[in-house]
Amino acid sequence: MKELRHRAEWPLVILGLVLTAVVAALAIAMLANGDTPDEWAMGSCWDS
Repeated sequence: MKELRHRAEWPLVILGLVLTAVVAALAIAMLANGDTPDEWAMGSCWDS
């Protein structure tokens, strides 16, 4: 993280980490519900 010299870069880093965490949490939640990536591709998870 030493390459982050400018304070202005931190909000972007934090935003990236937050978005990554949200996407990962949603993926884990869908897998926990028994959905598969195949169902995501078909869009069937939005029908229920």
